[in-house]
Amino acid sequence: MSYHFNFAPILAQWPLLLSGIGLGLLLALVSIAIGSLLGLAVAFATRAPSRWLATSPSPGSRSCAICRFW
Repeated sequence: MSYHFNFAPILAQWPLLLSGIGLGLLLALVSIAIGSLLGLAVAFATRAPSRWLATSPSPGSRSCAICRFW
């Protein structure tokens, strides 16, 4: 039993495939940048001199003020 792969329909839509790959990479880079900025903001907030930012919602957790609203 043999199977013949037909890549002709995929190759016909090559520019559309490349634009989809580019959009996926762009979305990944934007989400990494936003996540890194939010992570840095949370890390700096936990080290802030303000007690409101540095305290955790429960005694056992090491979370920050953002977690209070979830």
